[in-house]
Amino acid sequence: DEVGIGVAGRVCTAGVCLLTTTTRCQCDDDHRKLRLLEARVEALERGMIARGLSPQNLMKKMHDPTTKNLDGAQIVQSSWARSVLKDEALFTQAEIQTTIQRLGEEISAAYSHADGEVVLIGLLDGVFMFLSDLARAIKVPHEIDFVKVSSYGLGTVSSGNIRIKKDTDHSVAGKHVLIVDDICDSGYTSASLVELFERRGAKSVKTCVFLDKRARRQVPVHLDFVGYQCSDEFVIGYGMDWAGKYRSLPFIGAVKPHLYATPNALSPSTNVSAK
Repeated sequence: DEVGIGVAGRVCTAGVCLLTTTTRCQCDDDHRKLRLLEARVEALERGMIARGLSPQNLMKKMHDPTTKNLDGAQIVQSSWARSVLKDEALFTQAEIQTTIQRLGEEISAAYSHADGEVVLIGLLDGVFMFLSDLARAIKVPHEIDFVKVSSYGLGTVSSGNIRIKKDTDHSVAGKHVLIVDDICDSGYTSASLVELFERRGAKSVKTCVFLDKRARRQVPVHLDFVGYQCSDEFVIGYGMDWAGKYRSLPFIGAVKPHLYATPNALSPSTNVSAK
């Protein structure tokens, strides 16, 4: 009996050891698979973040009915402004925000070692939405100021060619100035403002525009940061208006040409001025 008990004990011990070894091997294999999966997920997340698509932002979009994955045509058709817009949005809300993040990174890098204060000067009125988003995407200290100007239409690039309706609240002397505008077409205003702030003693003057309408350029102007190249169309939304309307659209669309190309149509002068 004692012999039998001893043999049974050894068999039981061997079985437990075999089971333990097998379980440990399975666990090790499971851990390896888990680590491999985690590495793949981390690589995927890094790629998404590099494209401005963090998992957190995707989750917000999935649960936010205002940010559904609509294409340009669907966005226009679901908008209250669809009667005046061409069939498809030029730039969607999602595309705009991705570009804002890119511009914020570029500007942050450019001023990361600035030897002085940085001030963003927004050109009223159309810039208000763009400047609001852009300022929050810039990761270096900065001030914000505004100007409102109109051109005398003299056909020259000069600080004397712009009439200041609202000047900056603070001096730009010794500061790094970044002029922020919604759109640049003729280039007169941008070039004239650069000259104006340089004459006022700014340490440096750079320009940032969300839309660059090169087809309408009449004078050479260097734009340091550009969101998009824009076709020669009358555009509204994201701060840009038509006679004071449509600024609040969260996307950018083009107005149907027949609405402003006829002799009796309201001229879109606010969008195609000497900017």
